[in-house]
Amino acid sequence: MELFGSVQNGVFALFQLTTGGSDWMESYTVVRPAGFGYAFVLATYIVFYHIAFINIVTSIFVEGAMRRAQPDIQEQMMQKRKKDLKSAKQMKALMQKWNIDGCLTREQFEEITSDREMLEYFDLVGLNISDAHMFFNLVSSITGTDEVDVDEFVMGCLLLRGPATSVDMQAVKMELGHIGHFQRKLTNHCRYQFENISSELAELSQQGCPKHEECHNLMEELPRPVIVSRKEDLSL
Repeated sequence: MELFGSVQNGVFALFQLTTGGSDWMESYTVVRPAGFGYAFVLATYIVFYHIAFINIVTSIFVEGAMRRAQPDIQEQMMQKRKKDLKSAKQMKALMQKWNIDGCLTREQFEEITSDREMLEYFDLVGLNISDAHMFFNLVSSITGTDEVDVDEFVMGCLLLRGPATSVDMQAVKMELGHIGHFQRKLTNHCRYQFENISSELAELSQQGCPKHEECHNLMEELPRPVIVSRKEDLSL
């Protein structure tokens, strides 16, 4: 009766059970003679509090502490930038034994990609050697030479690490779309210019130009542009 004789005593007894003020076995011994249902409700209350309520409160505090412990976006960007610069310096330091001065030639590139130490470093930083070959050939084809700037090559290789994301694929798709659109415009512009030249040659022929046959043969030897039938505004 002292524990559960009234509503106030009952609430205070439950408060003691959940905060360690008294042993739950004492309250269970008092409630058990009243019936199994009351004892079961008391045991369920104790289990719910210790397993559910305490774990939920603890998880909230732990989650908040972990969130505050994580670095913000600017700090993460700074750390990634420092890591990339460190990797670039390490790669350039390993490439110094080939006496590279500003530009990386194809012969030096072939020696680097066949060196065991460089292959191990590429594997360490997560760079596929085939990607390095593809990047070198791409830059070389754009510049029209067999030399690539060493800084551009190093930073480009570091950017090739990891799988391509959907954002990268979308950016490539948009860039190819712009290139294709410009190529169609250029093709139709060239076709327009060829038609103008042909019409002018026809006028010269009617006027009896002595060099008409020579110009006509030259025009026949030039490659004709492909006519683009896409319904777009392709005027330059």
